[in-house]
Amino acid sequence: MPDTIERNIENPNKAEVWLSSNNPHRTITGSTPNFQDFVKNQFYKTESTIDDFTRKNQYKADSAALLIDVTSKHLQQNQQQIKENVETLNNDANAIFKSWQNAYSPDKLWKEWLSYSTDSSKRLLQTADVLKERGDIFIEHELAGAPPVLDYDYQVIMDASNFERPCNYVLLRIQSPEGIVTNDDNRPYIIIDPRAGHGAGIGGFKHESQVGVALNQGHPVYFVAFKRLPEPTQTIADITYAEGKFVREVERRHPNA
Repeated sequence: MPDTIERNIENPNKAEVWLSSNNPHRTITGSTPNFQDFVKNQFYKTESTIDDFTRKNQYKADSAALLIDVTSKHLQQNQQQIKENVETLNNDANAIFKSWQNAYSPDKLWKEWLSYSTDSSKRLLQTADVLKERGDIFIEHELAGAPPVLDYDYQVIMDASNFERPCNYVLLRIQSPEGIVTNDDNRPYIIIDPRAGHGAGIGGFKHESQVGVALNQGHPVYFVAFKRLPEPTQTIADITYAEGKFVREVERRHPNA
């Protein structure tokens, strides 16, 4: 806090005096501050500054000593923990090595390695055989014209690849399995195969499906399938056009439904 000047309000003839905020002798009497008063004031200021400096240095020294003590203890604890971890690791390694020596002999290791090699070789050959079988099925399916993989016999009613606006969709009529009779006067069902890949999917891949439920209720069932590859000029509008023609064809076949 800077030095202040105190003025005596009751006696305006009394002189102004320099006062220090850190000076315990704040009152100086007399009419005019002389040179001795000025020196005393400066001495008190210097003394206060030295005290502050000494106090700060003491704080720094105490803090440094505390930091060194804490760091030393922390390092000692880390060294002790590392020592214990190394001892534990060595003990575990020795125990594992002794256990391995007791359990395995060169002859037993060779037999187990031979067994593992034989098993892995068989699995490799089986995987290769499965891949070859899958490839043969794909080639056979392509050579057959990529027919729908329905779990029912069917009859091709309309093939949209022959339309004036061609696409890869086909209208099929599902043939009733043995023991199930359908009535053409009942409402026909048209099931459109979900676009989740080439195949019947949930529509007709097995008898417990939409197709099977409709047939068991005596309804004629038609299935809209699609080939694996689209026609070169095919658009979504062409598919919509083809499905519209399919619906009109089914309506024509069942006028009393």
